[in-house]
Amino acid sequence: MTITLKPLHIAIIAFVLGCVVTAGFLFVLLGGFHSNNTLAPQALTSLAPTSPPIEAPSPTATPPSPTSTPTGDIPLLSITGTGGLVPEGDAGASFDIVVDDPRLIEATGNTVTLTLIGVDTTAKTGAYAGFGGLVDFTVTLEHVGQGDPRYVFDSVLNSERYICLAGLSGTYVFRSGEPTPIRTKCGTGTVTSQMTQNPVIAPGTYLTTLPDDVTDSNLSSAWNGQPVSGTWRLHLLDRNVNTSPGQFNWNAHWTWQLDVKVRTP
Repeated sequence: MTITLKPLHIAIIAFVLGCVVTAGFLFVLLGGFHSNNTLAPQALTSLAPTSPPIEAPSPTATPPSPTSTPTGDIPLLSITGTGGLVPEGDAGASFDIVVDDPRLIEATGNTVTLTLIGVDTTAKTGAYAGFGGLVDFTVTLEHVGQGDPRYVFDSVLNSERYICLAGLSGTYVFRSGEPTPIRTKCGTGTVTSQMTQNPVIAPGTYLTTLPDDVTDSNLSSAWNGQPVSGTWRLHLLDRNVNTSPGQFNWNAHWTWQLDVKVRTP
């Protein structure tokens, strides 16, 4: 049997086949495009250069805070002078220390300390042998040109206001602000009563006092804020207050020391 296709039939068949072929081509094309879109990000990711890992910064040590200098560490200037015999009478004797230092005395507090080293006022013979007659002696300290002399002590009486028969023998520190005036170590009662008590005041640290023997003379703060340089003068008197001439004398071989808190101008 022979099938004869009319031109119309041929056109329809050709159209259908064309659609099938076109659909197949589009399916392949779209499938490939979809596959490429799916794989492309992975390919780009694998080919992109890898950034080096970022390391966390090491912790920075905090520098220590500046530490304030304690007041106890204020520089201390120590200067020593030589003493000697003290003649009896109103003239007395002066002993100088000359300081050449550009610094200033600390501005506040008790900045000056006086130490008498190896002093001896005890009588060697007679009824008062061993006693020292502290009542005979006056001691002052002066920073020449920087104000009046300041009392260390002056003709000391005991607490009952009798002459102090006790004396010095050893090393004694004098400073303002101390709790103990030297009179408290003079013994009690009259001269006769004191004869049975200790004749020597114990070496130690004592308050600098005015002639009333109890009021702070403020020696240690008298020159605060002033230059430390210049002449420092220790002056001693031996006036024989109600004692006999030659009875009590200050020894010849002794030294003295000043300790001064200073600061740079």
